[in-house]
Amino acid sequence: MFLFGVIPLGWQAIVITLPEPEGNSRFVRDNGYSLLIRRWDHWITIEPAGDGTCTRYTDTVHVDAGLLTPLIAGFAKVFYAHRQRRWRALARRGFSALAPTPLLR
Repeated sequence: MFLFGVIPLGWQAIVITLPEPEGNSRFVRDNGYSLLIRRWDHWITIEPAGDGTCTRYTDTVHVDAGLLTPLIAGFAKVFYAHRQRRWRALARRGFSALAPTPLLR
């Protein structure tokens, strides 16, 4: 892992599993860890929303990094909020990667 693609931060284990569905909800779990982060338990929940023509995508992350937990959790919150904005922009474009879009919206 590198901060800003330059400063080395060490390694991060990414441990992906696909837990059993619950009703119409589907899950992807990354139960990862590293030297700095003892627990990075990231769940993605994908489920129908509204009238059945929409999908709800939810990120839930539990972090344990000792004294660094507030800093790591703050980074995760900003990162996943940014990713959610990017997902919404991609959905508005009909999932076409070629259409231009502002980085932040």
